[in-house]
Parts: sequence; C-alpha cells; structure tokens
Amino acid sequence: MQFLIFTLAVVSPVFAHHIYPRAVTRSFTGAPYPTGPGFDVPPLSEITQSSAPEPTVPLPATFPPGTTPIALGRGAVGLPDLTNFDSSIYPELDKVPPVDSPQVKQWLKELEGHTIPDLAPTKDGTCESDPEFAAQAGPDGRCWWTCGGCVRETDVEGCPDRERWGLTFDDGPSDHTPKLLTYLQSIDTLATFFLVGSRVVSRPDIVQTQLLLNHELSVHTWSHSKPLTSLTTAQVVAELGWTRQAIKDVTGVTPLTFRAPFGDYDDRIRAIAHAMNLTPIIWSRVNAPNGTPLTVDTEDFQVPAGQQSASDSINQFRNTLAIVEGDDNVTSGIISLEHDLFQETVDLAIGETLPNALSRPGPDERGWTLGTVAQCRNIRAGDSYAETTTNATVLALLGRPLSPGTPPDVATGVSTALPTPPNPGVGVGVGPGPRPPPGPPGQPTRATPPGQVSQPTASVQPSASGVRPSADLSVTPPSQQTLTQEQSQPSENSDLQSASSSSPTTTTTTTTTPSTDTPPVINPVQQPTATPPQPLQAINQPEPQQEIGAPLDVNSNAPSSATSLPGASSRPEQPSTTTTITVGNDGADNGLSFGLRNAALSKASIYHSPVILIFVILTRLV
Repeated sequence: MQFLIFTLAVVSPVFAHHIYPRAVTRSFTGAPYPTGPGFDVPPLSEITQSSAPEPTVPLPATFPPGTTPIALGRGAVGLPDLTNFDSSIYPELDKVPPVDSPQVKQWLKELEGHTIPDLAPTKDGTCESDPEFAAQAGPDGRCWWTCGGCVRETDVEGCPDRERWGLTFDDGPSDHTPKLLTYLQSIDTLATFFLVGSRVVSRPDIVQTQLLLNHELSVHTWSHSKPLTSLTTAQVVAELGWTRQAIKDVTGVTPLTFRAPFGDYDDRIRAIAHAMNLTPIIWSRVNAPNGTPLTVDTEDFQVPAGQQSASDSINQFRNTLAIVEGDDNVTSGIISLEHDLFQETVDLAIGETLPNALSRPGPDERGWTLGTVAQCRNIRAGDSYAETTTNATVLALLGRPLSPGTPPDVATGVSTALPTPPNPGVGVGVGPGPRPPPGPPGQPTRATPPGQVSQPTASVQPSASGVRPSADLSVTPPSQQTLTQEQSQPSENSDLQSASSSSPTTTTTTTTTPSTDTPPVINPVQQPTATPPQPLQAINQPEPQQEIGAPLDVNSNAPSSATSLPGASSRPEQPSTTTTITVGNDGADNGLSFGLRNAALSKASIYHSPVILIFVILTRLV
C-alpha cells in the first residue's frame, strides 16, 4: 500500500498536468481599464453589423511636441509639432497616389541597382481572376501568397520562441483606436500597428501617442484600396513611399517593415519592398490535424461585414489557437491578425480575443507572451526604424556607418538579395480568404464579400467629433470610484509579463504605480463614472481543443445588457492601487465580462483530477 501511495504521489502531478493544464497568473501595472459610456464592451449578441454606435473616447495620454521616444535608443528625436500640420500636401485620401510627383520619382531611384522580377500585375489580386498566375503561385514560380500561402525567407511570419505572440492590428488609425490603446495600456501589452497613410495624416495625434506608448508602427500602404500585385511597380512605390513619408512627418521615425493589404505579396512586391528597405510581415499559418491549412487570423472584419457572427469569429480563432497549443510539431511563436478600424473589431479584441489570449495556457502551459512583432523576434524597439536602427545590414543599405562601439543586433531589415526559393512545398499554406475593407479615414466602410475589392470612395475628412457621437463623460476622481480597491505596494513594471503556472485558477492583478518621471499630458476626460462590476454569468460550453468541431454557441447564456469592465483609469501621480479580476481558460467564462468569479472554484480545483482524488483517499485510509 505504501508503495502504491508513493507511486501515485509521483505520477499524479504528471497526469494532472496533461489532463488539466495549469492556469496562468498575471500581474499588471497599468491603470485599470475604465468603465462607462464608450469604454464598456457589449455582449457578443450585440456585436453585429448593425451595432449601435458607441461614443468615442479620448486617447489614454497625449504628449507635447519635442517628447522623445526614449525606448528607441540612440537617434530618437522629439515629436514633431502638429500645430501647423497640413494634410493637404499629401495625395488624395484613399486613392492610389499619382506616379508623376517629384516624391515618387525620387523614391523610384531607390530601386536602381536592384533586380525587380518582370512579373505582370494581376487583374485584381484574386486567384479566381488569374488562374494562370495562380498556377504559378508556388515557390518555383512567383510565390504569390494570396494563392497558396507561399512565403520566402525574407517574410516574417512567426516568432522564434514557441510561446511568443506577435500582436498586430491593421487598417488604422481610426476613431476606435484610442479605446484599444487604453485597454492595451491596462494590461501592459504592446502591439504592432500597420498604418494606412491616408489615416495617418487624418489622425496624426493618435499615431504620435502610439509611438510614445512604445507600440510598433509599420507601413500598410497609402490607400488600402487595391491589392499590391494588381498595381504597377511605380504605383506600389507610391503606395509604400507616401505612407512611409507620412509616418516620418508625424512621428520623426521611418518604419522598416510593412504589410501588404490582404497579404497580397509576390516576388515583385517583395523585391520592391526590399529596395525600399521594408521587411514584409505576414500573419502565421498552421495546419489542422486533418491537414487543412489555417491562418492565425481572427477574421474579425467579417463581423462588421455581416458575413459572420461574433461568436463564430471567436470560435474559429479559438480552434486555431487550440491546434497551435496542442501540436508538439509547432516550434515557432505566432503572429496574429486583427483590425482597429471598426467599432466591432475593437470590441471583439477588448472583450474576447485579448483576455482569452492572456488566460490561455500556451503550447508549453506557461502562458503566451504577447507583444510587438519586434519583441516576439527578440529585436530591440529602435531597430524597427531607420533613424534608430543599429543593424549593420540596414545601415549599409541606408548608406550610414555603424556608430563606433555599437554592436549590431539581429537583422530586422531584408537581406541584400532575395533568397533562393525554398524546397518545393515549403512555405506553402493557405491564402488570406475574405479581405478586410479599405475604408476611408473619416467614415470607415464595411467589409466587402469574398473575392471582391472595395472601390475607393470620395475623400472624407474626419469631423471634430468623428464618425461616432462623442461621449459626454463626467470626470470622477480615483478616490471617489465606486469600484472596490485595495491598497498595495507598487510592483515592478515590465514590457512583457511573466507567466506563473502555480495557481489553480487564473487571477489577473492590476496595479497602478506612481510615476517618478514627468507625466505626459493626460486628457481631462479620462475617467467616466465607474459602476461596480457585475458577477460573471458562466457560459456552459467547453472550449474546443486540438481539432476543428462545430462552432460553440458562446451566446447561449450571454447577458442581456452590456457588462462593464472593472476598474477606472487613474492619473500617474495617484497612490498605488490593486484591482484583482479573474478570467478563465476553460470556456466557462464570458470573455466580454471581466466580473469576479466564485472564489470557491480555486479551492475545489485540486479535486478535479481523479488521480489526485484517489491519492487523497488512499492517504486518509492509511
């Protein structure tokens, strides 16, 4: 009997580890996410194409001209003054820029000395319209990602570490981006934003805040109106060049990375980007157990397009993550695709995708580490921009010597020549599927059906109040918040959170820490009246694991009204406070409601494993 008890004592933790993955505990130092009009996230059933317009919210912080993004390191300059910023000097918004301008002619000179493959433009960037080109889409042909998912070694499509997650948002900035930035700040998480040039010059203040909050900025073309493979070489240069210039004019830095709209790359587009010193970044691909190729795409844009319900979008993405976490053959981290263009996509990110990502066990059950693409690739933030990079290869392409005594980091720019094609079948996955909408900066349009390309509309300058009605929010001092808070000691702040696997439940601790530096200018409308968080209403549906099944009905027990997220933002000089919230990874939580769960769950979790239960019984008998 004693031998049996000893054996169970040894093997029980092993069995329990595989049967019931360990939970993930995280502590955040950012200001708690506010509640109130504009900040609250509606239940899934109300996130639809016809969602009621929400009030817009202010940026979490603004920064005066001259503020330096210190995180970028040597070469960083102060923010440009936007007082006299003139967006009229740029091309027409949401249109492919003309190619006869002095700027485009100058950028075309960057292609001199580079070999640009003589590949004819596609008709409209779709496989159906160009069956001949689609047949040549593999690595031995034009390597056209849209038709088969072909990638080259110069394409960034994952992270070196298995549990790293490159978080990316496309098509902004929009009037809904401040809400997303506020939430990301509350969970101490950075992201890479692929910016549309037309929207950069329409909302330059948002882009400045993104940079100063240490998010990564990248190029996503000027107009987002047509697939790049359907454009001439000069038009591609104009699309990339004007966006690069707009970001430079607004922030003082020039991105060294880009993403093609719809993921529409071929070897001609790669060569043009290489000549302009832009590294292509795509979202990751995985294979289902049955061999079906999948992309790590939330497909969130299909919700405002009316092509998919919010619950279906969430479940297909959870299925994909479960496959990644359950496949021991997956050795790389992932880069995901989301959008900050629409109210619905931002609500899905804040209410579901990000909370679920933070609570998931990850491939090795240590929890995912979310961050920018640069972070997931273990690259310093400054190497994402021409002015602050220390990469020797990039500096050589820019014609700048490496600063004495500064060791070069891992390459962040493209190599000096396109690599030879990989072995047949390597790098071939799935195409992008339905495309996100281009959407004008002042009035975003809805996504178009699969296979169609949205036509650009007349330029619309954003109004003072944006496309959504502004919120008339009252300011409540942190000391008067109705949210229950507990005084605590400040905790150490870090860009990327460490994950602990010792807790039987997933508990998120949010801590605000006084700042010793000069605080940024915080917008006066920052803290709407907070309401006490409501208890979670559990959804009795298990989360899919490792195989694709029927979509879960995550709305089966969804609350009938919007559920407020706990916490309210606080100014940097306020005393340290701690708000503990609990989220789960077992499919029983509604990710849209961060309410407190029954504490008894954590106490009872040890008895979930039959092996451990037997061990306890035998121990008591002896």
